[in-house]
Amino acid sequence: ALILFERALAAKQRFTGRKSAGYALTLHNLALHLQQHGHWSEALSRHQEALRLREQILPPAHPHRVGSLESLAGLH
Repeated sequence: ALILFERALAAKQRFTGRKSAGYALTLHNLALHLQQHGHWSEALSRHQEALRLREQILPPAHPHRVGSLESLAGLH
């Protein structure tokens, strides 16, 4: 599954760019996958990156921004 997430992330980057909601969603889903499989430091890095992107492109109360914050909280 990890390879598929990486491929999806690369495709989103090519077609929508890194600063898109779709890219951030795929990044967030990859982070959740990593977290579920015990890859804590890589999951943390991906969650932080997804949150940074979402803070740039989504309004403050958007559910995906809140979801990123909740996911980060679950790692601490």
